[in-house]
Amino acid sequence: MNNIDNLDKSNLDKSNSQQGKSKKFGKLPYIFALSTILSLANPSEMKANEIINNNQQNVEAVSNSNIINNIKMKTGVSLPSPYAQKLENIISINKVMQDKGSAKFIEDFIVKELQKNWWISKENQLLFIRTHIYKEISSKYLYDWSDGDDNRLNEYGDAIEQIEECWKRFRNWYIAYTNQRSAEADKRSAEADKRSAEADKRSAENKQEAIKLTNNWINQLIRFYNLYKRSPQAVEHEEISQMKKEAKDIIQDCKKYNIDYKAKLTKEMLNFYNVE
Repeated sequence: MNNIDNLDKSNLDKSNSQQGKSKKFGKLPYIFALSTILSLANPSEMKANEIINNNQQNVEAVSNSNIINNIKMKTGVSLPSPYAQKLENIISINKVMQDKGSAKFIEDFIVKELQKNWWISKENQLLFIRTHIYKEISSKYLYDWSDGDDNRLNEYGDAIEQIEECWKRFRNWYIAYTNQRSAEADKRSAEADKRSAEADKRSAENKQEAIKLTNNWINQLIRFYNLYKRSPQAVEHEEISQMKKEAKDIIQDCKKYNIDYKAKLTKEMLNFYNVE
């Protein structure tokens, strides 16, 4: 009789164990379906990277340890040990997460989300939050559902609704943030274009003024030569030497600004000033 009781008890324990496994793994299709949904329609990392690359002079990079340790210092929560190094590897190759502004934005979001009670361990809550944040911006998953930790997998299933809502909040916040960065980049670009246009305008105005002054100097050369031809005694030798010296600089300016000085100066004038 005892043998029968023991057998019945063994069968009952086996049945309960199988039901527990069935319940746990019954969550898997929904978990992986959610993962697929969360991987769709994410803001383009390429766009975020482009914003950062185009404004690299305004970007201050932060180290991986700062990004990870800041959250630990503020919340007292760390990632489960198998995932700390994996997270550093993801951050190390992602420009969005290395940018100080983006890192601060992500840090603030995670700290705020950890204040919510998902009724699971805080370490796993942090892992699940980070997983879908980094999937959104880097197309890489942090959490590996097949890591062999049944308790972690169960908690993922228990918090599935909170995870989805967290992902939606982050996505909306991140899209607004990248749009803001894009608008700021466009504004800076427009301002730079405006400054460039103003500089080009000033340069053109300066060039026209220089051409005007050079033409005036050519007229001075002509008047001085005509005065010398009419009344050589009225011109000092030093004045002639000085004007010949000035003529060389004036002709150089003519060449610089494409002024046809030969159309104004006669051959005799060119010979007088010793210029070609």
